[in-house]
Formats: sequence, C-alpha cells, structure tokens
Amino acid sequence: GVFAAMNNAFVPVTNAVPFAVGDVEAGLVAALLIGGWIVTLRRSREGRLRTVLRLLAHTIGLAAAITIAFNVLWGWNYRRAPVVARVDFSAARVTPAAVSAFAGRIAAILNDDVGPAHERMRSESPQAMRAELARDFIPVVQRLGDTWTPVVTVPKATIAMRLYEAAGVGGKYDPFAFETLIDTAFLPFEVPRALAHEWSH
Repeated sequence: GVFAAMNNAFVPVTNAVPFAVGDVEAGLVAALLIGGWIVTLRRSREGRLRTVLRLLAHTIGLAAAITIAFNVLWGWNYRRAPVVARVDFSAARVTPAAVSAFAGRIAAILNDDVGPAHERMRSESPQAMRAELARDFIPVVQRLGDTWTPVVTVPKATIAMRLYEAAGVGGKYDPFAFETLIDTAFLPFEVPRALAHEWSH
C-alpha cells in the first residue's frame, strides 16, 4: 500500500506542473554537489589531495544513496502478485501454434483499425487520447485484482532525452518525481502504447 499512497498523493501534483519535475530535482542535486565541492575546497585547511579524495568519497556515497533510494521506490511498485498469479494462466497453453494465432488476431485487429485510427489522429487531441486510454486502462488494473485506483500520469519531455535515445530508452517512469517521461520523437500512434507501458509501472 505504500506505493499506492504515494501515487495518489504525488501524481496529481506533478501532473499539474508543465515541466519535468525530475529535471528540476536532478538540477538541484547537481548544483548542491558542485557548490559543496567549491565551498569545501575553498575552506579546507588540509591538503588539496586529501580534500579531493574526501569529496570523491562523499560523492560516491551520495550516488550510492540515490541508487538505493531509486531501487527502493521502484521496488515498492513490484511488491504485488505477478500477473501469472492473477489470471487463468497455464504455460501448457503457450504453444507455437497458439502464439502464432494470437499474433495473427492482433495483426488483423490493427489492420481493421488503421483507417479509423488515422482519422482520429487528425481530429483528436492528446488530452482526449489520454482520457480514453485511462478509461480503458483503469478497468484492466482492477480486473487484475488491485484494490486501489492509480492516478495516471501526463507524459512529459526531459532535458536528458538525447541521453535516453542514445541508450535506447523510449520512456521512463520516474519514481523520484512520480511522472512519466516519453520520447518526443515518437510518432503520434506510438505514444498510447508507450504511455500504457509506463503506466503499468
């Protein structure tokens, strides 16, 4: 219930902000770190090398603490029964023929929907698309056995998007800011899938 409480408390706040809160958090940490180095080096009474080594040790410790906090916050969301424990799942039914038939069914649905989808892309706003996606997403979450209703995030861009693209990351749910970051290079029809994926985190 910890993650659920944090989702319900913080997502409405970050949704109300038009920029990536995680960018501001990262900027503040970087500014404090650089400022701390400068102040400590100027005020140090010990040797420069000793001071630098001490600052390096503290910086590594800070990086370790941030990494641990990220994994704790991220991990809270995974303190739940896996999907295979919630649905009528049997590994014996996952055969090559069944997978092929399922893929064919999905391809047929997508082909049938391509015309209407293009029409709606021309007329529907991103806000309307997200609202409809949320209306479809929330019932699925509830059918899978969750006893709480998540507050869904508004997708945002980040100043680190070039780094994400270089790493092959199309999106991310930021557990420090409780917001979703989506690649601004995505085509309009890619956004719903990416957003639903990040919402699932």
